[in-house]
Amino acid sequence: MHTEFRANEFKIFSTVQTELREAMMRNDRRTAYLAIEELRGMQQHSQWRAMRARCAAVLSEFSVH
Repeated sequence: MHTEFRANEFKIFSTVQTELREAMMRNDRRTAYLAIEELRGMQQHSQWRAMRARCAAVLSEFSVH
């Protein structure tokens, strides 16, 4: 069950990451904002350390300085 949960969590992460990248390429700020918020939520609530690290990496890639 734990493996299935992680697989689902990774699928969601992959989908949101792709959505964010595509939104940034299209300059679609609203979709990008929503994807960033979803990644932040995943980072805060994931029980999986590797998933939190992946979310942090994607968020830092698209952070505004």
